[in-house]
Amino acid sequence: MTSEKAKEERTHSLPERSDIPEKYTWRLEDLFETAKDWEKALKTVESTGEDLASRKGSLKASAEGLLEGLSLADTLEKLMERVFVYAHMLSHQDTRNQKAQSMAARAVSLAVKTGELTSFIIPEIIEAGRERIESFITERKDLEIYRFLLEDIFRQSAHRLSAEEETLLSGAGEIAHAPENIYSMLTNADMSFPEVEDGKGHLHPLTQELYGTYIISPDRTLRKNSFKVLHGVFGSYKNTLSGTLNATLRSSAYFARSRKYSSTLEAALAPDNIPPEVYHGLIETVEKHLYLLHRYTSIKKRALDLESIHMHDMYFPLAPEPKPCISYEDACQMVAESLKPLGDEYVSLLMEGFESRWIDVLENRGKRGGAYSWGSYGIHPYVLLNYNGTFRDVFTIAHEMGHALHKAFTDKKQPFVYSGHSIFTAEVASTTNEIILHEALQEQATSREEKLYFANALLEQIRTTFFRQTLFAEFELTVHNMIAEGEAPTAETFCSLWRSLNEKYYGPELEIDNELEYEWARIPHFYSPFYVYQYATGYAAATALSRNIREGGTQEVKRYLEFLESGKSDYPVILLRRAGVDMTSSEPVKEVAALFEKTLENLEGILRESTES
Repeated sequence: MTSEKAKEERTHSLPERSDIPEKYTWRLEDLFETAKDWEKALKTVESTGEDLASRKGSLKASAEGLLEGLSLADTLEKLMERVFVYAHMLSHQDTRNQKAQSMAARAVSLAVKTGELTSFIIPEIIEAGRERIESFITERKDLEIYRFLLEDIFRQSAHRLSAEEETLLSGAGEIAHAPENIYSMLTNADMSFPEVEDGKGHLHPLTQELYGTYIISPDRTLRKNSFKVLHGVFGSYKNTLSGTLNATLRSSAYFARSRKYSSTLEAALAPDNIPPEVYHGLIETVEKHLYLLHRYTSIKKRALDLESIHMHDMYFPLAPEPKPCISYEDACQMVAESLKPLGDEYVSLLMEGFESRWIDVLENRGKRGGAYSWGSYGIHPYVLLNYNGTFRDVFTIAHEMGHALHKAFTDKKQPFVYSGHSIFTAEVASTTNEIILHEALQEQATSREEKLYFANALLEQIRTTFFRQTLFAEFELTVHNMIAEGEAPTAETFCSLWRSLNEKYYGPELEIDNELEYEWARIPHFYSPFYVYQYATGYAAATALSRNIREGGTQEVKRYLEFLESGKSDYPVILLRRAGVDMTSSEPVKEVAALFEKTLENLEGILRESTES
């Protein structure tokens, strides 16, 4: 079957949006009843932005002016968020909908304009001075709600610029995103992949999405060819992609210097007040435990009875999924049952999400791929899925509903100004759900195949979320440091570094294919500097929290729910410490390593049983 014919058959096998039962679709009318209502809100955002801009100078003049300015900024950003979220989620229902795509593009432009209009606020507050602002808070008690925000502004005041300079930097934001946009268009729109051959000589179409399916196939030839072809295509664009990555690295260095930071790492960590030792400590502690990843590679090689193990073998599960074709309703029930340790309030809100059309469940023609949770303050969160009935999909439900309930608990407790989540804490709630679900399913496993599947699944989750993301973090730190030291890394530089890191992380048992050297080129997160390490730290925090919940009682659950309610009301490290996890120490990272080692021993025990029997 040709690639084009296979794609066409797959496309036509999907239902149209209009054919999806309503109960499996999200209710966007809770954001805006109609597109006309959205248009009205768009105009309100524009007029409110102009009103706020006209108040320039008033925030530093009086307590009343500061209160009115901050309140109006909240009103503006809250409505802008709603306009932005609605337009994009509408476009994601069916990416062929040109009207929705136009709405999303208009929302992006308006968001940039809004950012420019509000860029004067922070410089004006800094100009007023800490002492004057403190007197305003004393004078107007209504300003007390903004105390943490204002204190944080002064914490970073040394890195803030004048109002005019802030406007210039804000306006340069779209230019700074050009490398990422070029990368996205090249890799998602323009880049194509030849067909790949399986072990029986059959040809299969290859896309980045299909690659995720092929890499776990029991057909080793298909795995190998998919790996080599996909990364080979990226390798053929290595010079272009080296150019886009270099542009991002240099852009990050420029913005860091502009704000008087000593490094791009310091600039990336400063907004959330993350101590640099958290980043460095993660890499150092993981490196001390790489012998465990070497051991896992060796175990997998023996379990698969391979003469040599390659990266395309690492993703292959050691046992098939125990229950294929799980209905969506059964999946929701599995998730709800597993999360009972989090208490009645949590499960009740979870069920409300399942039953009140928070979730867009099924795939349809033109629908955006993947999964996410999103939403707007004052309205329940939303979740996008492309549910297909696998255990991976069940875990995706748990993950995305973790995000959704994190937002729901925060919005219920916090005012808009503190309703967001730092990326450092954003993955904690979702991963905690996954770990609790995994523990429940592992306890229920009775057959050898089920036990083997869940042990391997946990090891793979830790390998890809913890070890692999730390490898990414080390690569990122190295290349940013190269720029800081005046070096000009080339494609060959990136390839050589990537190979050496994989050799170090996976050990001597892993056979490094030449195509693996190009993998750096297909990691989109590198265009958001120093983002990926937070997957690893988030997993470490979630591991510790799930253990506290499992081994503790109502007090531990209470502390966890208070963490979910906290939003951005304090710095991430402090919020996690209150919940019972100190991310400035190495203990949470060591705990993940200990869990990995314990699961390795469990896996070896299961494998020995099968050999002995």
